[in-house]
Amino acid sequence: MDADSQDLKVLSARGSNGKPVSTETAPAWVKGIRGKRLIVIFRGPGCTYDLRPGGGCRYCGFRRLTTEGVRVESADLIAQFGWVKSHVNFSQETAIEMDLYNSGSFLNDLEVPSEARLEILREVGHLPGVRVVVIESRPEYITRPSLLEARRALMESVALEVAIGLDAYDNELREQLLQKGFTRTAFEQAVGRLAEVGADLLCYVMIKPWSMTDDAALQDAIHCAEYAHEVASRHSVRCRIALEPTFVVPGTSLADLYIAGLYEPVSLWVVRQAAERIAALGSVYVGLWDENLHPLAVPSSCVNCQRTLLGALQQFNATQDRSDLKVAPCECHG
Repeated sequence: MDADSQDLKVLSARGSNGKPVSTETAPAWVKGIRGKRLIVIFRGPGCTYDLRPGGGCRYCGFRRLTTEGVRVESADLIAQFGWVKSHVNFSQETAIEMDLYNSGSFLNDLEVPSEARLEILREVGHLPGVRVVVIESRPEYITRPSLLEARRALMESVALEVAIGLDAYDNELREQLLQKGFTRTAFEQAVGRLAEVGADLLCYVMIKPWSMTDDAALQDAIHCAEYAHEVASRHSVRCRIALEPTFVVPGTSLADLYIAGLYEPVSLWVVRQAAERIAALGSVYVGLWDENLHPLAVPSSCVNCQRTLLGALQQFNATQDRSDLKVAPCECHG
């Protein structure tokens, strides 16, 4: 590509970056209070790990929400957050969890420049109702300087929660099939750095991220959550689990398996069971494919049970009351 074409590509990316990819709200349990979760997905250059020649996590389809490596300036990212502020009435909620996602690592300067990160966090800290800010990062970018910078940018009353996609407990599954690219040791070291600055941990745990039985998927998810809580407890870090039922995104290795008839998403009944078991360990939020990725397939059950189960999971997210998960199957018997 010649210089003029590259300039046009950058300008085109900037022109589409005046607002984020999406914003979405959902009921949530925010630091012991029923409130709202506000999800902001910035349009950034994308995950550095995903953009490398060998590709990133094999199930991940978030690249389509990015500029696919085209530089996004700090001013563009700050403008995207300005759009959020002008379109969301923060004063209507007394408790808000704000999730700031960039389809990659928020603490990586190549994806979110330090200038933009600090300005956005400062602005978030002064918004009414915000009690916790969630950002995502791979372990290699969770450094003491980056965490201190982020922690100091926020008001003291606003908790900083850093999400890490551990995803699976089994090492072979994580490294060979999912291609996560980091070890459990790296995860543990990152949690230790969270402890040093008083940040909390949000650990992503996926259910059936590759071809496996539903029973094996359930057991791996439970083991992964137990391990995350054990590591967090060892470092005296507050831990929350984000339980992520895997859905099939077009253009991924998982989509190839699905199209070939070699993969089916997990049953929603198994998702309910996993949520109930993991909730016994502590707070858990169940993801319900809210990323605008137009999946080919999602966890399901019969039509009647699906409506009931999704309602129960959404209610549980808002209350953290395990009794909300006590649902019975219809004539299909689950």
